[in-house]
Amino acid sequence: MSIGCVHLQNAEPAATRRPRRGARTALVLGVALTVLLAAACQGPAQESGPAPREGRYAVQWTGYLGLLAGQDAYPQLAFIDVAGGRSSEQLSDPVVGQVVLLADSGDIAAEVQTITPSPQVGDYRLFTGPLKVDGLAAGRYEWRRVRYVDEAGAEREVDVGEWVLDVRSGQAATWREDAVTMGATSFGFIEVSLENASDEPLTIRGLAAELPGIDLASQMFALSPSPGPDASAPVNPNAVLREAVDVAPGGMAQLRFILTPRPATANLPFVELQPFIRYAAADGDERLFSISPQVYPKGFAGEADLRRFVMDLPPGAATVLP
Repeated sequence: MSIGCVHLQNAEPAATRRPRRGARTALVLGVALTVLLAAACQGPAQESGPAPREGRYAVQWTGYLGLLAGQDAYPQLAFIDVAGGRSSEQLSDPVVGQVVLLADSGDIAAEVQTITPSPQVGDYRLFTGPLKVDGLAAGRYEWRRVRYVDEAGAEREVDVGEWVLDVRSGQAATWREDAVTMGATSFGFIEVSLENASDEPLTIRGLAAELPGIDLASQMFALSPSPGPDASAPVNPNAVLREAVDVAPGGMAQLRFILTPRPATANLPFVELQPFIRYAAADGDERLFSISPQVYPKGFAGEADLRRFVMDLPPGAATVLP
């Protein structure tokens, strides 16, 4: 992908289809890279006004990860360094190690999968360190801060937004997730293809998901026979609004879920959402299936846009730049 002087949402389609066969980390790490591409673009001429102090600033996420007990979680972590006039050659490579999620129910260890820095744009450098959390027992885990060790060997604590890890008890998966549409910078829909891998008919009833502090509604559309040529449209011409979708053994359902946050003016620049699919078998009991995480990062138009974003971060997001 070439990187031009454009917003991220113009650098690639608003939605791209990703094959499911493979580790979920493929999505998480791939999205981490797309967050950085926008920062490689020099935006319009710089505006006058206050600038943030030198430091490292944690991006504030709104995150909900719905999983079954024992499944690994992949929450996002991202930072913006304000270099204080230093060039990229004068800055050390960023390090985020020994990460601990400071959850309400107790500390949770997390492993950084990789560190991906962007090219420096003026005084700003954006980098991501997507995390892996080993499967947990059923329960609800919430956190707003993390602790980590930086490249100077110093222990730091920062605000990282609002996160919910919702782990439910459940049975082995009866679905194969064939493909997921990744929402890129456009929060508003999820598209997924699900194959019934069981030997009985199943009925999909919709999504089960939430976002911290946000009332999140969803509508389910069946796509027939295929997602259609325009995957970026909220609803394509082949979509039919459904309350339930029946899927025979070995059958495939292609679905689009329209997500509506309330209030509609909710500020959601960085979102990770991993919802459950609600479904039932012949006995009528409702069950849950966790699909791949959807990551919706903000695109930055240049240094002025980065400066405004950092200035609006809460004080607890800031720490020392080594």
